[in-house]
Amino acid sequence: GLLMAKGTGVHPQLVIAMLLYSTATSGVLLSLLSECPLTIASGDASIALYTNLWLVEAYNHPACTDETRLPTALASALLLSLLMGCVYFLLGHYRAADLVQYLPFPIIAGFLGMVGASIVKGGLVVAIGSDLDSPDDIAHAAQQVPLECGAALLLVVVLLALRRVRFPPRFLFVGTMAVALFLFYAPTAMLRIARERLEESGFLFDVSDPVGPLGLWRELDPTRITWEALVPQSGEVFGTVTISTISLALRISAIDSATEAHLDPDRELRLTGLVTLLVGGTGGLIGSHSPGLVALNQEVGSARTSGVCQALLLLLLWLTAFPLTNLLPRFLLGGVLMSIGVVMLIEWLWVVPRVRMTRQSHALVLAMTAYSLVYDMISTVFGGILVAALLLVGRFSRLSVLKYHVSMASQASIRRRSVGESAHLRAQGERVHILGLEGYLFEGPAVKLVKYLQR
Repeated sequence: GLLMAKGTGVHPQLVIAMLLYSTATSGVLLSLLSECPLTIASGDASIALYTNLWLVEAYNHPACTDETRLPTALASALLLSLLMGCVYFLLGHYRAADLVQYLPFPIIAGFLGMVGASIVKGGLVVAIGSDLDSPDDIAHAAQQVPLECGAALLLVVVLLALRRVRFPPRFLFVGTMAVALFLFYAPTAMLRIARERLEESGFLFDVSDPVGPLGLWRELDPTRITWEALVPQSGEVFGTVTISTISLALRISAIDSATEAHLDPDRELRLTGLVTLLVGGTGGLIGSHSPGLVALNQEVGSARTSGVCQALLLLLLWLTAFPLTNLLPRFLLGGVLMSIGVVMLIEWLWVVPRVRMTRQSHALVLAMTAYSLVYDMISTVFGGILVAALLLVGRFSRLSVLKYHVSMASQASIRRRSVGESAHLRAQGERVHILGLEGYLFEGPAVKLVKYLQR
């Protein structure tokens, strides 16, 4: 929720309330209706990034006035949910989920690496409380808030170390956060450090007023919406649809592989589409399958009850309207986010490429991740697809399609011929060439084959 509201004047608690409602509602429905009994719903990093894009574009649109910015941005976020609900349902209805399987594997790994890098960047932004648009901003933040940066990075190191020693996943985040809260609040209470001082130093968020279940509808006045500002530019809409669809298909595929539930991806897409339409039409954002929470649920050994209970707890938190940012320090939220992103980076930039990729493909994954930190995701993905296609053509061009090459002098048919015909074939057999081909025959191998025949 904090990442979604970044760069706008939208109250973060308002976005968090929308996210809590959507995650709770979609969590109950997906847990009960999905083919995988371990399904748990949550928000997604790529969805958060594009929700933020739509909010920023609508809020800062030149046609908006100070009075219309907030309702226009909120309406734009709801429109995004309705749009993606329609897209998910139609793709599932026309059984198009398998299209993602035809993407080159380096593109999939690069996309997941991009998401991990975005999470790390977003976590650092949350921890220090300012945007990071260049390396100079990072250096400036390290000088201005060294303790906050150090605390967040220390938390990341601790979480990674606990993963390394196989600390039980069910206690990893809960236990670490409880210890971190004690180590933070116990000394501040003993030293009687005022909250205002902690807010000024950047350790705590500013105190937020509760946003109740009806908070969205109080702000969403149709008469104050600038309708022309609801939809971003066509390229950004296309990027949102493409990346969000790929992300959902990959998450469904990851859950299927991890749980061996034999999911029908098209059915899951249709289900997610219907749930998203329901949630978007009633004031929520996009919530869908979470491979990480499913893996945790699998390790605990539970079933549908875990997903339903988790969703009901979120619904209770939404109804009580308690702002967790009043309690949780910046470094704690930022550190948890960064640790999740670092785990994704380690897996998709190092572990998986070393096993399943060539050096060129590995370099492509690294380049996509680095490029996405400066430019947008959609240009990175399509640029990566172009480079992957060129690498594939080059790789296939080096393959030999010639399986064997013989002449009629050594090969003869089983057909019976006259003595004269047989003598003629023996005399002229060297002039008849027989080629056996295999593999992929296209421009590259065909040119090599022609040159071979010319020799």
